[in-house]
Amino acid sequence: MARLDVDETLGIWDRYREQTISYYGLDNKQSQQAKDILSRREAQLKSHLSDYADDIDEYQKGLKRLRDARQQPERAEVASLRAQLDSLERELAAKRGELLGPIHQMWPGTGTI
Repeated sequence: MARLDVDETLGIWDRYREQTISYYGLDNKQSQQAKDILSRREAQLKSHLSDYADDIDEYQKGLKRLRDARQQPERAEVASLRAQLDSLERELAAKRGELLGPIHQMWPGTGTI
């Protein structure tokens, strides 16, 4: 998931910054201010991902378990197994919200990443 990957997220944010500079025709001083803002956001992102590294690892393992389980057609045929998948999906959606909410707040204009 791109938003939980430092390099991908920073690349997206940098492209957004460049597009903003171009679109609004920012001068050198304004462009530097945008770069400074990006640097602060980069530090925040790295801190957030570091603080939540264990949760991110758990989330990614949960995604793998869900993908693996979906590869087993018999899981969809048994109601109790289907319920387990539904429960796992809900847990992962809640975890995703916890992990990504602060990232979206750092730079809300790039909420589509």
